[in-house]
Amino acid sequence: MREFAVASSVLVLAGLGSPAAATQGAIDMHCHAAGIGAGGSGCFVADPIRHSWKYRIFLKAFGVTEKDLLREGDGLILKRLSESLSKSRSVSFAVVLALDGMVREHGELDLQHTQLYIPNDFVAKEVRKYPNLLFGASINPYRRDALERLEKAARDGAVLVKWLPSIQDIDPSDPRLTPFYLRLRDLGLPLLTHTGEERAFPRSNDELGDPELCGFPSAWE
Repeated sequence: MREFAVASSVLVLAGLGSPAAATQGAIDMHCHAAGIGAGGSGCFVADPIRHSWKYRIFLKAFGVTEKDLLREGDGLILKRLSESLSKSRSVSFAVVLALDGMVREHGELDLQHTQLYIPNDFVAKEVRKYPNLLFGASINPYRRDALERLEKAARDGAVLVKWLPSIQDIDPSDPRLTPFYLRLRDLGLPLLTHTGEERAFPRSNDELGDPELCGFPSAWE
């Protein structure tokens, strides 16, 4: 019931109808995109991932090859996802997730230490082409302009915000994040965040995946 309630709220935020309408088609709230920067997407994959044996598996899962992406651009991944979803008998919509990167001390993107970067602008632009795809934004709250980015994501149609703390170096219990949480609440945007161990990436700070850090006590007083 909890998953249904969250899915229903996402559908309503996306303008797809009332919560009751969600029973007519399930929504997958956790679909990944990626890219190699082809077609001006701005996506980035660090060398340790790109040279890993997992890289070819990821491409196969997306239904593309690297040559396909170089020829047609990273948007091909979302096109293939939409096509696959349209054939499903049980799932009607999918939230495609962006993934923000690591942030330097002064709040700027740090690509040197970022393992995977999928910009909001890329995902927001591509999902507009497909009625069965929804925009899942990702904003590292330590960015200098995090609140401005959050406002823009909402204007661009985001239905939730995604964090992967152990990869983005986010401490969900950090009191400095209270303004971000409060703005999420004001905008009505759910926060989708990972907990536990992370093994899809070569490096992770699993201490930041501790569920005990996700109580957000100061944000909701």
